[in-house]
Amino acid sequence: MLGTWKPFLRSPICDQDFKKGKGIRFFDKNMENHTVYAKEKNRIRRFRRLSDDRIRKIQNMVKEGFSLRSVARQTNLNYSAVQRIAGCYAKKQMRLDLDALDERERGYVVGFFVGDGSRFSRMKSGHYGVKFAFDAKRDVEIASFLCAIFAKAGKQTRPYQEETWLIMKVYSQKLLAFLSRFVDYVEIEGRKRKMLVGLNDWSYEFRLGFLSGLIDSDGHVHRNKRGRGHFGADITTMNQALAKQLVGLFESLGLLAE
Repeated sequence: MLGTWKPFLRSPICDQDFKKGKGIRFFDKNMENHTVYAKEKNRIRRFRRLSDDRIRKIQNMVKEGFSLRSVARQTNLNYSAVQRIAGCYAKKQMRLDLDALDERERGYVVGFFVGDGSRFSRMKSGHYGVKFAFDAKRDVEIASFLCAIFAKAGKQTRPYQEETWLIMKVYSQKLLAFLSRFVDYVEIEGRKRKMLVGLNDWSYEFRLGFLSGLIDSDGHVHRNKRGRGHFGADITTMNQALAKQLVGLFESLGLLAE
């Protein structure tokens, strides 16, 4: 029986020769000379051709907003195969062009973020973005409207349900940078609260869009009992400092708020 193996030669040349199959020499405890040869394993790859219908199905799933990894899991394919089939559509999914939105739509995104949005970051995977939450019963149309806004900006999104909530995640560092121009986190009473930034520089259309998004997320509209149109809206917030900013924002639009 062989004893402890001691390499006869420790050098890059020895390793290269071993990989090439020339072998390396070593001595056991009885000082007997031995040679070990590398064995090459021939790997046989088997490729499976996908049908045209299945390829179209994969491409449609990516167009609808599913991630490449999610499609790979659902179709029982590896990630690289899905990327080759629908990679061009995934690139469109990853781009975000906020310049494609008008002022009111950009304001709506910021307003909804202030109401029911939050930031998230995954340091290990390098994923950053924004998470929006909707009521699964009442806010289906609102979720569809926000999806349409992001689709206009070139970002495909797809809400999914968690218990009584609809959740929509938008992976984009560009979106985080955009939101930071209008919303900042300030520590108040030991907790970080959202505060508005640069209100005086907001355009009239942006302010209207912001209030629309905020009401859709954290408020509701009052209707006249006789059904003759709207006459008011309520916005609920536990942030007193933000509430004061909102009062000033309403007054800048010529509306009464308290």
